[in-house]
Amino acid sequence: MKTDLPTDAFVVYQRYGKTYYRRRPGHYRDARTPVQQLQRKRLPAVVAFYQNLKDTFLARIWRVAALSNGCSGYNMFVKHNIQAFDSEGVISDYSKITLSAGPLPLPDSIRIEKTGEHEVHIRWDDSLPVSYSRKEDRLFAAAIYSSNPFEVHFPETKGICRQDLSASLILTNLPEDEIHLYLFFGSKQPENYSIQHYSSIH
Repeated sequence: MKTDLPTDAFVVYQRYGKTYYRRRPGHYRDARTPVQQLQRKRLPAVVAFYQNLKDTFLARIWRVAALSNGCSGYNMFVKHNIQAFDSEGVISDYSKITLSAGPLPLPDSIRIEKTGEHEVHIRWDDSLPVSYSRKEDRLFAAAIYSSNPFEVHFPETKGICRQDLSASLILTNLPEDEIHLYLFFGSKQPENYSIQHYSSIH
């Protein structure tokens, strides 16, 4: 990189095997706007939320999604989820919790019906033409219960595929819980996932 500026005008760093040059800031100004201070207060909560998930397959989803974005799965997760928390570290909007990311399509018209205290029935349409391999995409489910919002549960979905067009899930919620359900699909090979469908169930 040719430049007439002094070498100390740039910061040189490496990321994912590539060398980058970034102009060194002329001065530092502490970020104290209301939005920036809110983000600082939210950050410990979203980091704690990620720590509870880092040993689950959800962390792998974010690592895969981050490969094409030049960042880590952790950083991508924090970026997508920090808006769900308020300044007290509480999840203020469960619809903004993002547990899955990726290029696979979601099926059409996902409908969810609570059929028992611990059971929900799910139906969906698949009107768009997809390849045979897409029909074998596996359904995944994650649930957060209002009584313990930092714990994510994974209802059993083994063997349920896109082509089945319906599924019944058994939950472990308390009777008074509001259930926050996140549905998404994953491929067999190569490993890819869809964005999620969110639903709140009382």
